[in-house]
Parts: sequence; C-alpha cells; structure tokens
Amino acid sequence: MNNNGSEHHDLKAVLVGQSLMFGLLGKITYTYPDQDLMEVIMEEDLFAEAPFGNGQEQTQKGLALVNEWLDEHRDQQDQALKELRVDYTGLFIEITDKEISPWESVYFTEERAIFQKSTLKVREWYRRFGLQVTKLYKEPDDHVGLEFAFLSHLAGQAVEALEDGDRERSRKILQAQKDFLDEHIITWVPTWSEQLREYAQTDFYRGIGHLVQGTLDEIQEVMGDQDLREVGK
Repeated sequence: MNNNGSEHHDLKAVLVGQSLMFGLLGKITYTYPDQDLMEVIMEEDLFAEAPFGNGQEQTQKGLALVNEWLDEHRDQQDQALKELRVDYTGLFIEITDKEISPWESVYFTEERAIFQKSTLKVREWYRRFGLQVTKLYKEPDDHVGLEFAFLSHLAGQAVEALEDGDRERSRKILQAQKDFLDEHIITWVPTWSEQLREYAQTDFYRGIGHLVQGTLDEIQEVMGDQDLREVGK
C-alpha cells in the first residue's frame, strides 16, 4: 500500500510538472507578446526554474539564455516588448523566406502548405478529448503552441483521474499522450526547435528553443521508463 501511494504521488508530481511546462511553452509560442504577458513573465519570475525537465542540459541552457535576456531588460520593459514583437513576427507570422514554421503540416508537404492531412489528424485528436480551436477553419489546428497546450491538457486530465482514483482512465490518457507525441510532436518539433534557435534574434526565443528541446528530452525519458500497464493497476 505504501509503495502504491508513493508511485501515485510521484506520477502525479511528474504530470503536474508536464502540465505546467507545456502550458507555459504553449502560451509563449502561441501568444503575440503584449504588455500583460511581459509583466507576468517579469513579475512572477516564470523562468526561475523549469517545472519539468529541470535536470536536462538543454533546459538549463534555455533558462540561462531567457533569464539573462530578462535581467538585461528588466528596467526597460517597453524596449523588451518591442524586441519580442519583432522577433515573434519573424518567427511565427512573416515566415515566407525562412525554413521555420509554427505549423506541423508545412514540414510534410513539398509546397509547405497549411491545412493539410496532419492538420485534420490533429483536429481529430482534439475532438477526442472534447476540445476545439477557437478559430476553427480559419487557423490551422496544428500550430506548435496549440499542440503544446493539448499535451498540457492531457497531463492535467491524467492528474484529475489519479485524484479520482481512476487509474485505468489515467492510463488511457497517458497512452493517448504518448501516441500524440509519437505521431505528431516528435515527428517535427525537434526540427522546429532547432530552427527556432537558429533564426531567433533574441536570446529570449533562442532560450525557448532550448527549453522546448529539454522538455521533449525529458518526456521521452519519462515515457521510456514508464510502464503504462502498471499505471492502470
């Protein structure tokens, strides 16, 4: 009984960390920088440490770059916001002259098109869990920030299942998370994060690229070590 309780606690802590980390990465990569976001990042010290993957080398590189940039701009938030907006625009909006793209489908079509098969597959994944993007049919569902948010949602749902004592449901959610990682995230996000580090003009977004890779390194290790059959018992 004590061992089961300990395993339950450890798994819950890992999942809470995943939910927080993927939620943060989703917010940062999907949201155009504004004053509210800048104030939250600065005042709440969001990058003091990583809630998941803190021991990964890439994570530590990312934290160092982001925090150094934030420290340099702490007394000049208006300038910081201007730099982030310029960089975000070049990385996530006006990207026609770059290899990098925030949409999964671009990486799997010769014409680098959006709203392709992968977009529909991702949309179906969201629907399976009662989710739908706000700008349905107007914006591709396979934006990297939305996919991160989905992983955050799954981790949060698994936590709720564990708290309810429904280990079978938590196992199914964790299996879904693993499948989504294998079928979508791992197939393109490592390439995207490498390009993010290459094309970013600020150490903030360059650091985010490292944080993404560190988070993926960690979750692959966790999934590799986790026997999902045991979770359901």
